[in-house]
Amino acid sequence: MAKEAFTQKRQLLTNKKLNINTRKNFVKCYVWSVLLYDCETWTINRHDKKKLEAIEMWIWRRLVKISWTERKSNVDVLNQVGEKIILLNTIKEKSGKMFGHLFRHNLFMTNIFKGRINDYKGRGRPRKAYIEEMIKQAGCSRYIEIKRLASNREEWKARFATIRQGL
Repeated sequence: MAKEAFTQKRQLLTNKKLNINTRKNFVKCYVWSVLLYDCETWTINRHDKKKLEAIEMWIWRRLVKISWTERKSNVDVLNQVGEKIILLNTIKEKSGKMFGHLFRHNLFMTNIFKGRINDYKGRGRPRKAYIEEMIKQAGCSRYIEIKRLASNREEWKARFATIRQGL
């Protein structure tokens, strides 16, 4: 859907008469809003990470009209655009903010995060749980650590403040 949003506005986004910063802001406003819709609830595996990095590079390559046949590296494209790969960090930041908010305020959602919904055990390998993803992103090793961290709003915000910059 994000590629579709980009191609709908391709004439505007690839127009060399417009400043590159204007086109980048338009991409972040128009295309990324479609791409990142409801990203706060995603559990991302290795395959999804590759796909997200690929779509981000696809967007930047199309923005400056660099074909893959030109054999330019992703680093060269990012330098030409003047950006870094920040899509995954944006997703982590948004999911961290939402998780902390819901964990502090909503008891029903907290029960869902904890996995206290009675249901049958499915076949096959278990899916990656949202709470496990958040424990890993927060840099905690156990559930009780993330529970204490999320209950303190200032400490939680400080933990997720540096994610977007990739620090």
